[in-house]
Amino acid sequence: MATFKSIWAGFKASPEYQPLKTQYDQMDGVSDIIGMNWDNLSEMVGSQLDTELSDYISKSHADWTAASIGAYLTQVKHDDDIDGTQFLVEGPVVIGEPYCTYLARTKQINAKPADISKVMAEIKKENPEAGSLPKFLLALFSTPVETEGFMDDDDDSDDDDFDDVDFWDNPDLDSDDDFVPSVDLGQDGSSMTEDDFDDDPSTRVNRDPKLPMWQPSRLLRVNLQYSRLMKIYQERPEWQNRPEVVTADFMQNVVETLLVIGYNRYRKLPRSWTKHMLVEILTGDFVADRLYSQEEYAAIGPMLTDLISIVGSEQMMKPNKVAQLQRYIHEAAAKMVEAAKDPNNYSVDKKMILKIQAAGVDLNDDDSINNYVTDHKNDISSEYENGFPITAAVFDDPEQLAKLIDFYSPDQERDYLNPDAHVETFEGRSWHRKDAIKAHRFAVELGFRAYLDQQQKHPENTARVSDYVESFEFYLGRAYDCNLLQPEELTTEALEETMSLEYGPGSVVDGAEQQRVVQRIQLDDMDKLIVMVDMLEMYATLPKQRAQALRQVVRDDKLRLHKRLGMDATPAFRKKKKRKRPKKNRRNKR
Repeated sequence: MATFKSIWAGFKASPEYQPLKTQYDQMDGVSDIIGMNWDNLSEMVGSQLDTELSDYISKSHADWTAASIGAYLTQVKHDDDIDGTQFLVEGPVVIGEPYCTYLARTKQINAKPADISKVMAEIKKENPEAGSLPKFLLALFSTPVETEGFMDDDDDSDDDDFDDVDFWDNPDLDSDDDFVPSVDLGQDGSSMTEDDFDDDPSTRVNRDPKLPMWQPSRLLRVNLQYSRLMKIYQERPEWQNRPEVVTADFMQNVVETLLVIGYNRYRKLPRSWTKHMLVEILTGDFVADRLYSQEEYAAIGPMLTDLISIVGSEQMMKPNKVAQLQRYIHEAAAKMVEAAKDPNNYSVDKKMILKIQAAGVDLNDDDSINNYVTDHKNDISSEYENGFPITAAVFDDPEQLAKLIDFYSPDQERDYLNPDAHVETFEGRSWHRKDAIKAHRFAVELGFRAYLDQQQKHPENTARVSDYVESFEFYLGRAYDCNLLQPEELTTEALEETMSLEYGPGSVVDGAEQQRVVQRIQLDDMDKLIVMVDMLEMYATLPKQRAQALRQVVRDDKLRLHKRLGMDATPAFRKKKKRKRPKKNRRNKR
């Protein structure tokens, strides 16, 4: 069965597609306002249309008929509570007519082009402007998202009550969903899903079940609306009186950050923003992570209140709501300015970046940054770990533990979730996203436990937290990626396979000296592997017999490595006995 991507690729090359593209490209300034070319915008809308039609008709493309398509588009046109079809409220025919005509002409649906034209004519008969591209583009902005009843009401009282939802570092942020909605956007045509925000913890999508479902179309549409509003602001007299630090890029960065965090974490759009939410974002995320100067922090409040005035003048928000929101912003921004004066409120990342900047490194030069980090690697690692200490108390605080796992995870971008990073099936088992996340995160947690355990037993020889974490995450993560085994299910075969991948004959190392360096690193890793098995036996349900077998695999490999390095692998306590025994025998002979 053809996918939407393959169908759309054919549609883009069709004669049905080209007239709309030409008309859009000839509209001066439209692509700048929307921030998307026609290929990206139309594909985003087309994907939404195709999905909604599939859900409505409940059949594959081959069974779509002109009547069912017409019934759907007619319903959309008269639906006062449209959700996923927001882009087609005012102009459902714009994309629907050429797209479905193409499907009919290429015999991918059960209809003829003439049938589609007849259905569309009936829709246009009721509303002649339904197929107008300008009317469609106006639909992107004419009906504010805030007035659609989404997490919104007309209560103008001070909304300081905080929902009974743990918005920050919620464990549900890392839970898996059976279905992740997506739309296509961006100049590269990439797909926006909840996972696109996982790289930055502050913008991560909160999937708490108490919140409404996260919908990318809402986030995209409100971003489009405020992009237009910011352009209007730049044409007003107020813009000429702004501080020098307020540039168009700075304003876009601030506004988009607020919109994304506000929606992803709280499911709130500007008209339903609360004072508590604004205080938490501005004094928390903005101060901790954003690299704004003190002058820029001071300019954020006035800039946002001016922008909200534009929202009101464009009749996208009631006057009393405008005044209330401006008051919230003013109070939250004042607290943000004070908090930004105290470096103790900065994240470790921000402190480190400021330190690099203070050393004269150009933050726009990646090579200079990489050279600095390479030259100061140990100092940076120690400073980072000092900022995120591991203590026994973290295991009694799930919220703090989740934050520490996020921080120490070697794979911050979760590349292990990419299709080419894991098998789909193995010996009757199937890969699942939530199981992959569980395995990799538990490996990091186990590294914390190993660090604390070794600190107690061998404080003088304990490795850094990150050393245990990186080693455990590699071996236990690979056990799931390649064999679909959870940490407590680790087998000797899986461990041997991963060890061979890391240091086996297939690994490429040039020169004898480099080979010896790698072998010494391997010895150090083997010591950590013994600790890892100990931890699995203590904190997972790894059977004792298998734990012994796993230790033996590591010890055998370690013995072979000792011999290759020309090192004596005999345990020290045995050496002492061998030295004493001959002396005792000589005395007996006398």
